Amino acid sequence: MSEPRLILGIDGGGTKTAARIAVLSADGQITELGGAVGGPGNLRAVGPSAGKANLDAAIDQALTEAGVGSATISCAVLALAGSRQPEIRQLVRDWADGRRLADDVLVAHDIDPVLAAVRKEGAALAMIVGTGTVAGGMTGEGARFVRGGWGYWFGDEGSGFDLGRQGLAAVARAVDGTGPETALTERVLEHLDINEARLILERLETQGDVRREIAACARVVLAAADDGDDVADKIRQQAATAAAALLHAAARELEARDGRGDAAKGPPELGLAGGVVTANAAFRNAMLTRLRELGTITAEPTLIHEPVLGCLKLAARRFSDRLSDDSRTA
Repeated sequence: MSEPRLILGIDGGGTKTAARIAVLSADGQITELGGAVGGPGNLRAVGPSAGKANLDAAIDQALTEAGVGSATISCAVLALAGSRQPEIRQLVRDWADGRRLADDVLVAHDIDPVLAAVRKEGAALAMIVGTGTVAGGMTGEGARFVRGGWGYWFGDEGSGFDLGRQGLAAVARAVDGTGPETALTERVLEHLDINEARLILERLETQGDVRREIAACARVVLAAADDGDDVADKIRQQAATAAAALLHAAARELEARDGRGDAAKGPPELGLAGGVVTANAAFRNAMLTRLRELGTITAEPTLIHEPVLGCLKLAARRFSDRLSDDSRTA
């Protein structure tokens, strides 16, 4: 009896890493065996040592949950935020080679599994609004492009980091008397488990990953906005507008590359992923309202709650393509 064709999908972002093991049948069906969630998989943001340790932990637990032990993995697809930089991609490849992760390893952009999860045929658009923001598209011929994803130093508008940073800035202004009072002050203190606003910076610095801790404050901002705080609601509206602008730019690029496409197939499929846009309906509705005003979308998007499933689809497709190539050259 031949060994099962195991595939591995890894989706690593600024907040967490999801790993899934599946078996691929001869007719291309994917059956999940197990999975796990670990710490951030963005090596650029958390550093190579911490990032690789998080990847190792998530994969090892997934292998255990799947009950496959040290079985050989045929193909692994790793969609990691920050992996667009050549030096980061090389670090990931060296790490994968070092632990003999799989017979075939693909390091993909983190927008790729979202596109894979939503695209059926023809053109597609995708956006991630999580710790960071990135959008992208794929033409009917399969050419992919990316917009955004610049990182938190001078990008990531509309992201969880952006929401958290603006929320903390609003608290600072309220405390200094240069801005309006806001319920965010009390809520942020409670979230950070401190009793004085001047301790915010010290508290953030003691957590290690300051970017991640600031992004975690997005939940506080969105909850306060849901409860009617004017300052928090304004921050949410600004972030939703910024996210919409990025996706609109991606839609314009797709139209320029793909034209109007095949009218019979309708408008491009649209997939939305990331904790901010999938979990907060008010943020998502504000973003979609702006996109409709701009004429960017005409249909409801598909929410991709688990982009790692798109990684499995990419791994299955890549493995099948390799088998086809091998049969042609045999």
